[in-house]
This record gives sequence, structure tokens and C-alpha cells, in this order.
Amino acid sequence: LLQVTAGKTAAPVECRFRTSGNKILDVEITVTSLFFFGENRFTVFARDITQRKRSEILIHEHLKFLQQILDTIPTPVFYKNFNNRYEGCNAAFEALIGKSRDQIIGHTLGQLVDKRVAEKHERQDRELFKSSGATAYQARITGADSIKRDVIIYKATYAKPDESHAGLVGVVHDITEQSSIAARLRHRVELQKLITKISKDFINLGLSEIDHGITEALEAIARFSQSDRAYIYLLHENGEELVNSHIWHVNGLPSGALGERIKMADYPWAAKQLASLQPVSIRSLADMPSAAERERKFIKAQGIKNLLFVPMVYNQRPIGFLGIDLISEEKDWPEELVSTFRIVGDVFVNAVIRQQAERELEQNREYLNNLFQFIQMGILLVDNETRTIIDANPFALSMLGMPRDQVIGSTCHLFICPHGRGECPALDMNQHIDRAECTLLTADGGTMPVLKSVTSIMLNGRPVLLESFVDITQIKRMEEKLQRAIEEADAASKAKSNFLANMSHEIR
Repeated sequence: LLQVTAGKTAAPVECRFRTSGNKILDVEITVTSLFFFGENRFTVFARDITQRKRSEILIHEHLKFLQQILDTIPTPVFYKNFNNRYEGCNAAFEALIGKSRDQIIGHTLGQLVDKRVAEKHERQDRELFKSSGATAYQARITGADSIKRDVIIYKATYAKPDESHAGLVGVVHDITEQSSIAARLRHRVELQKLITKISKDFINLGLSEIDHGITEALEAIARFSQSDRAYIYLLHENGEELVNSHIWHVNGLPSGALGERIKMADYPWAAKQLASLQPVSIRSLADMPSAAERERKFIKAQGIKNLLFVPMVYNQRPIGFLGIDLISEEKDWPEELVSTFRIVGDVFVNAVIRQQAERELEQNREYLNNLFQFIQMGILLVDNETRTIIDANPFALSMLGMPRDQVIGSTCHLFICPHGRGECPALDMNQHIDRAECTLLTADGGTMPVLKSVTSIMLNGRPVLLESFVDITQIKRMEEKLQRAIEEADAASKAKSNFLANMSHEIR
């Protein structure tokens, strides 16, 4: 009344009345000024708003209840109007943004976070308002706690009663853990593919291809593990040194020297780890134990931030190690990578052992070939089944006096064993021939006395006879001379005896 008397417009006043029946009514009172018959009068209107107030209370309580429900949902939820201004959110969204609800409501995302980041999401909102309905997209966001999260944002429009756009509601679903699991699974699948490829590649590698194959595999390992270098050190035959046999490195980094040697006695801690057949993973030089001080200084001198090496094992003994390192940063090596390196190390071990064995075999083959070619003894190889000569050394050919092409493929008894099929002492009669005197048939139709030995061997999976023989012509001639000398001496001795006997008779 005072406001109206003062010429002001008074706002409606809400108050409560108690009726004679003790019923409480909510009443809205409006007072207006009225000039009536030359006098100022007041008109008072009282309107029962009890039902409206009850409806407002119910709505308020319902909204409060809905807000409580939203706040108990751990997933961030928000809703905004057609102008992209927030009209509400839950506690999880407040925590994500790092601002209170009062600071969020009425503002756009661009007023709350970096505008470049906000533009990407608001562009999605504008497109959604054009088409209505719902959408979902994946994004990587950084919350108020500075933690990067992988999320899927679900958004849907909602309309007013007249079906015009009112706004949209959004849910931010954190899939960081699922993404991490999926990434690990993809990583594991790629690891399996890497192992399979390396194993498959090494199956058919020839001796001359093994070194190149190992280097290529080291590159694949380094790139997959995002390492700067990958290398192999093998234990020297003296058992006291490790020798760098293979290495790969990214461009611009020091590669180290192939053939570089490390004395194990200089680095006892690393030698102990190698002997125990356990992998060594060093995330940071600061994490290395005090017992590894020498190793830490050595690694630091090379500028290495962290490294991983796994022993290469053969017959339960270390023959070297496979290693990778990083010069650019520190990082943790996942356990599945360590396990994979063990498998790859086994592949390398098999390749290295096979390479060493083939080299030794080649050296032995070369040695035996030289022996076969230059030994001063005739050697023939005879096929057990066909009885044909399949190889002959130069000395045997010279003894036979025939070129190689006339000897190879011929039946053996035409030259050295004058017995036909069914009468071979070694094959048919199971006789052991060791330094037995035989006759060699020469190209000019003559014969040569030889001392022959026969041994059964396996050659390329089939049984053959190795027949070796030496010329004993001179020995036989000496034996003949000796025999003649003996005979002459016997004759002289007999003549002497006869002479002495005759002389004795005459004297008597």
C-alpha cells in the first residue's frame, strides 16, 4: 500500500491465509490505485494460487530429485540450449571441466575451455541442430586434472512442445581403459605378427643371407618398440668377451662398431645377469643398483637413457644377448615385449648356431676336399647298389692312367676289383678288406699291385664304398729282389756246403 501511495507500481505479493476451517491457502495479492469520486481509493485483488504453488513445489522437488540422480551418475552429463549455452550438468561434468555449476550454466564451452578445442565440439553441435536426432563421436580430451582421456561423446537434441529446437543433452563416456586394453591387444597382435614374420623369414635363409636377415629383423624390432638401436652381442669362443656381431640404428645416431669387444670381467653385474639367463630392463640410469656402477658409467658415456637386453640361450647356456636402447627418452618396456624378445632371441640363436655349424661344415668340407684332391693315395667312391664309381681323386686317375669322364660311371671291377657281380668281397661276401693286396687294372692293359682298404660310409643318404689304395710296385720289386737274393744266398750256401763236404771226403 505504501508503494502504491507513493505512486509506484507494486509487485504482486504472495502470502498465506488460514481459513475459518483452518485450511492454509496460498494467495497472490495485487494492489492498484484508483481515483473514485474525487478521492483516491485502493483496489485489492486476492487470487488463490494454492494449486500453482503446490505444482511449483512438486516441480522443484522433481527437478531436485532429477539433479540428485544426475549427480550420482559417475559419467559426465550436460544439457545446453539452442544457442550452445549450458543450462545444466551433473557433478561429474563439473569435475571434468573443473568449474562449479554456477560457473558453467549460461556460458558456452568456448568461454570455459580453450576456444580451439571448443570449436571442434560446437561444430558438431551445430551440425546436430541442423539435422536433429542423435550423434556420437570419439575424441581425446584433457580434463581439469590434466589427464588425457579417450572418450565417446553421445549427443541428442530435444524439442519444445511446439516441436521447435530447445537444445541438446550430452553424455561423455570415458573409454580410456577400454582404449588402453584395445591398444594392448592390437600391440599384442602386432607382436605376434612380428614374431611370425621373423620366424618365417629365417626358415629358408641360406648361409650367406643370415647376417642380412638378422639386421633386417633388428630394424623391425627397433621400429616396433620405438627404439633408437637394436643389436646382438655374441660370446667369443674364449668365453671372456662379448663381440658385437649385428647392429641397426636410426639415422643420425652413433651406430657402434661391428666387432666391438666388451670384456665381461670389466662389467661383473651385467655378466652375472647374463649368466642367470634373466632379462635386464633399465628404465632410468638412476634406477640401477649400486653394484652396477661400472655398467651405469659405461651406458651413460654412450648417451643411453634406458635399455633392455635379453640373454640368447643355447643348451641352457648363454651365447650372447639381444639388446635395444633409447637415447632420446626414458620409457618402460612392457612385459609382453620382453617375452617377445625372448622368442625372437631364440630365433636368432637357431640362426646363429646354424650359421656357425654350416661354416664349420663348409670348412670341414673344404678341408676334406683338399685332402681328397691332394693326398698321395688313390681314392674311389663306389655306389653299393649299382657298383659304379661315382667319384675318384686325381691320384687314383693318375694311377689308372685314364681321364675322369672314362672312370666315373664305370663298374668298379673293370679297374680295381676284377670280380664280377656276385663275387665282390666287400659287398657280396661281407669280407673285411683292410690293407689287402690287390691288382689295379691300368689303361694300357697292364696291372699294378696295390694295397687296398675298403670302408662303408653314408654319402648324401645312400651307402657307398670308400676304396683307398696305394701303389706297392716298388715294394713288390724290392720283395722280388730280396727273394732272388735269398734264393741266390741259399744256392751259394748249398754250393759251399757241397764243396766243404767234398773236400772233407778227399782229405780222409
